[in-house]
Amino acid sequence: MAVVVGLLVMGVAGSGKSTVGAALARRSQTTLVDADTLHSRAAVEQMRRGHPLSAGQRDAWIARLVAEVRTHPGAVVACSALKREHRDRLRSAGVGPIVWLEVPIDEVVRRLTRRRGHFVTTSLLASQVDDLEVPSLHEGIVSVDGSRPVTQVLDEITAILAGPV
Repeated sequence: MAVVVGLLVMGVAGSGKSTVGAALARRSQTTLVDADTLHSRAAVEQMRRGHPLSAGQRDAWIARLVAEVRTHPGAVVACSALKREHRDRLRSAGVGPIVWLEVPIDEVVRRLTRRRGHFVTTSLLASQVDDLEVPSLHEGIVSVDGSRPVTQVLDEITAILAGPV
């Protein structure tokens, strides 16, 4: 089985970043750095009330994430990374390759509606979709159908990253 380290799992809220990232980290016996844990209390409360982050808040959050990533080389990172600039900053900190979990919006809505205890709900989905700078082919980002069962997503990611046999 291929070991996956130094990987960024990205996508909109509800795409499965934390779930897939945690499973990849377990499979690879490495650390998971979940960007959701690095939001300030004020930002979490703001999002809980349905208000998206400002550009400045996002920049500060990404700076905290970059610092955390640098203390855990080879970690699997789960982060929305909606902006190319944020992906570039994470790459400069040693994160890569990047896997984009693409999930149809209706499935994301279903997931967000069912999840409990998380500060991001369906009220923020439109802002997430609006903020997403869709990765281009020259960014070298791998796109994976994140709507499938986690084991299938994991198997596809590890197979892609292992390369041709």
